[in-house]
Amino acid sequence: MSEASDTIRKLRAEKRPDEAIAQGEALLAGNPGDCELAAAVAEAYADKGEFRKAESIISGAIKRDPHNKTYYLKRSVFRFKLDDRNGALEDANAAYAIDPNDQNAVKALVDITASLGDYKKALEWVGKLEQVASKIDPSVPERKRNLLKLIRATEESDTYNMLVDGARENAKEDNLLAAKRLIEMCSEKRGAEYYEVACNIYRKLGMAQEAVREAEEAGKRKLANTKIMRAHAFSLMDLQRNDEAVKVLDRAIALDSEDAGLYADRAVAKMNSGDWPGALRDIDTAIKINPHRDVFYIRKGDIVARLEGAEKALPWYERAIQENPLNIEARERKESAETILYRKAGKEDKTLFR
Repeated sequence: MSEASDTIRKLRAEKRPDEAIAQGEALLAGNPGDCELAAAVAEAYADKGEFRKAESIISGAIKRDPHNKTYYLKRSVFRFKLDDRNGALEDANAAYAIDPNDQNAVKALVDITASLGDYKKALEWVGKLEQVASKIDPSVPERKRNLLKLIRATEESDTYNMLVDGARENAKEDNLLAAKRLIEMCSEKRGAEYYEVACNIYRKLGMAQEAVREAEEAGKRKLANTKIMRAHAFSLMDLQRNDEAVKVLDRAIALDSEDAGLYADRAVAKMNSGDWPGALRDIDTAIKINPHRDVFYIRKGDIVARLEGAEKALPWYERAIQENPLNIEARERKESAETILYRKAGKEDKTLFR
């Protein structure tokens, strides 16, 4: 160790990085070929979190002394701190190539490979580490345990994702029994995506009570999002528990007050519970947020028909057709309203409108 580099290391040990850098840079100016001094200055910059500068300086030392494993390991650390993990891995491999029995080089290969998500390769490096490390090094079995846990967790996650994705795709294609079998195979590892898919499947199968149970479980686990809440609400409506559905949608809207669909859904729940004025307020809000959804105008027509009669509802069905000329439901509603007017029916005709 040179006297100059020793001076810089002492200043670093005393937590005086600025002085270490200032003196080190001055010494380097007079002796730019002192690689040990360059490494010490690089570490002083690293102490201050200036890893880009540290990398630049140690790279100069590597150019002058390309067979020094220590410099590659230092640069590996700096690159890792800069989130250049591939560069860090390259340097760790270079150090290992110089000395395959260097414990620090192998540890770096274990940790960097694991950080890149290749846990099985990292576990192979642990095998090498067991060969070169001191028998009393507690980090070796600890690294092995952690990697085995990560491998198991990854395998479980892969299986879980495969089951949820398979259930989702089968549900889209209306292969509901196959979807149900897949979703029931999921272990206790259940995320929001599981509950979204499960609620959808059970509701499509007419198993509203099961859908409600899954949604309530998601809520208890703090995983309920607006998609789950929407499925929860409609499952409650399927069970004629309309007031509860309104409350669920209240919570959903509190999470996302700009989702027009949630107001439209709450309008349906309020219609079912007999709160027609409240339903009208909600559908008006939905239309204000998104004035181009044809279904919103159908819904408003239905509410207006109930509150004010077919004549006042007719323009809303016509607006729905204007937004989507291919909407069969809107055309059927319009024909129903025109039939009532043609018959000169009373102001309210509850048989043709929901």
